[in-house]
Amino acid sequence: MSKRILQLRLLALAFTAVSSISLLSSCMIGPEYRRPLAPEASNFKETLPEGWATAEPNDGVLRSAWWEVYNDPQLNRLEEQIAINNQNVIAAEARFS
Repeated sequence: MSKRILQLRLLALAFTAVSSISLLSSCMIGPEYRRPLAPEASNFKETLPEGWATAEPNDGVLRSAWWEVYNDPQLNRLEEQIAINNQNVIAAEARFS
């Protein structure tokens, strides 16, 4: 290549680099975000409709065999097959223990 073409390519490269850097450095995301304060109600002003009840969590109940609630022998067999054949669950249980 001639020396002139090489100089023009270097000049174009330098111009591209300088303009890219100046464009990127001139970007401003904005001021630091501050979450607006919102009042929180201590309770709801509406009353519960007829027949509804407040939720009462029952975290003490054992949840290991939840499907047995349905009393379905086919579902029980399928769950046993999954427990035996699912290597991902077995590996996750080994990592968790």
